[in-house]
Amino acid sequence: MSRERTGRQPRGRHVQDVLFVLMLLVVAGLAGWLVERHALRFDWTLAGQHTLSDASLRALEAFDGPLEITLFVRPGGRMDELAETLLARYARAHPEITVERVNPDLAPARVRELGIGAEGEMVIAHDGRREIVRALTEQAVTHALIALARDEMREVRFLAGHGERRPLGKANHDLGTFGGELLRSGLRLETFSPALSGRPPASTALLVVASPRGALLPGERDRIEAYLEEGGNLLWLGDPELEAGLGPFGAWLGLRAIDGVAVDAGGEAYGLGDPSFVVVADYPEHPVTRGFSGVTLYPQAQALAVLPGGDWEAVPLLRTLPRSWIERGPIDGTIRQDPGEARGPLTLGVALTRPRPDGGEQRVAVIGDGDFLANAYLGNGGNLEFGLRLVNWLVADDSVVEIPPRQAPDRNLELTGSRTAVIASLFLLAVPLALAGLGFGTWWRRRRR
Repeated sequence: MSRERTGRQPRGRHVQDVLFVLMLLVVAGLAGWLVERHALRFDWTLAGQHTLSDASLRALEAFDGPLEITLFVRPGGRMDELAETLLARYARAHPEITVERVNPDLAPARVRELGIGAEGEMVIAHDGRREIVRALTEQAVTHALIALARDEMREVRFLAGHGERRPLGKANHDLGTFGGELLRSGLRLETFSPALSGRPPASTALLVVASPRGALLPGERDRIEAYLEEGGNLLWLGDPELEAGLGPFGAWLGLRAIDGVAVDAGGEAYGLGDPSFVVVADYPEHPVTRGFSGVTLYPQAQALAVLPGGDWEAVPLLRTLPRSWIERGPIDGTIRQDPGEARGPLTLGVALTRPRPDGGEQRVAVIGDGDFLANAYLGNGGNLEFGLRLVNWLVADDSVVEIPPRQAPDRNLELTGSRTAVIASLFLLAVPLALAGLGFGTWWRRRRR
């Protein structure tokens, strides 16, 4: 006698199915609860592109209170998405970060009040101080955080009394806009006259000589040399039309200013009609230029030559393109290189270092142009960012300038013509034909049944 199949399952099987569904729901709920409270993220990119660098994490550790970020973006746009991705990394590392999004089109008064210049910029505030972030990059945000966390005001003193560019002046040739950025980054700016005040105070982190139009008196030179002999840091901004030039400091630093103006007749590629506006687009390896890829512009610049010998380690910081040369004649109309004139690449800036008498490292930078930081030209290309990087390095704020760029290597895939043809044949012909043959074979077998 055979048992008849009724198609009905035993009661125990139904109970098992119900218990399985209930257990599955419980496990899913517990998993959601754990994810909500203990989020785990894994960055499998080779360069860790989606993870904050160690320098950024150290910068966040300096804050034990709230960080308020005001982000100026249009909702739903590309900038909004980039900012959301970037700031989420910081929020995961510091739970007291709050972000307020402001549409710049609807809040023009607030844009003017905070000094916002473009969409995507943000203001980070902490304990009554604030910093403006001009770019949606980890480097820019972390630079602002480090500036906010400075526990002491480093003093930057500008030489005065010889027709120098004023650090907070409003004229086109002055450095007022750049000086304002230095103030916002947590530096204190002071003017200094050696004829009136003697030697720079011991609290001076950096002495800036910004294109003096008159020569220093012998006593003034002696006081500045004494400051340098004791390990003081220096930024010297020159210009080719200045009679004073580097003066006796050139030989002391192991540098020589080359007579004439650096010119670049190929500036039309950058929209420049004046050949005395020299473009620098490639930079040697140095802490100031590490991760910096912007184009900087130098109007009426003077080239420098490094003299052999000396106790300074000199690194060319700014180099012109090979098509440039030194022009000693008038610069008007069509110019051509005269035979025997020095041709590019020309050195427009040099960074010098040597051990301090009491330990540490003494840092000096000489730039053959002061216009690139002037009010009239600071907004060109990457002039502002390069200037800030340079000053931060000179005041020994290495944590600011040494945040590595987050870029994965080997991002470009280069294929030869034959390899491209093989890949195209495989995916455009072989794979479609194989799928069509498989489908036809399946249809034919079913038809014969």
